[in-house]
Amino acid sequence: MKKFILMTLILWISASTQVLAKRILVLNSYHPQYKWTELLLKGIRKTLSPHIPPEDIHIEYMDGRRFSDDIEYTRRIKSLIGYKYRHYPIDLIITTDDYAFQFLRSVHDDIFPQAPVVFAGVNFFKPELLNGHKTSPEFLKGHR
Repeated sequence: MKKFILMTLILWISASTQVLAKRILVLNSYHPQYKWTELLLKGIRKTLSPHIPPEDIHIEYMDGRRFSDDIEYTRRIKSLIGYKYRHYPIDLIITTDDYAFQFLRSVHDDIFPQAPVVFAGVNFFKPELLNGHKTSPEFLKGHR
């Protein structure tokens, strides 16, 4: 699974013809204390580091395991991320696990309408999850 995600990232970087630097946002569902999050992020950084300066890889931890049922918390994350990246275009978004994927599905068109998405660790993924998403062709799937 990690190899598939890393290959997808390499292909995305290679296929790009833009001269401008790429800005990548990694949305992690959980706190960095979780081994899965740490290992996946390590692989993402290792793959991207030859192509993307470290300062252009932005990492957000949503801590969804603790706050996934808190509607106000999710609203505030949306507000914070929307504010934080409002004048800073993101060229690619990587989500790890379900909480970040579901969150991004709900805010993608409002906050990052042009950014393609690679997602990993989504349990029980069904293509229908992307129905009604106006940019669904932009979503690329990483396998668990």
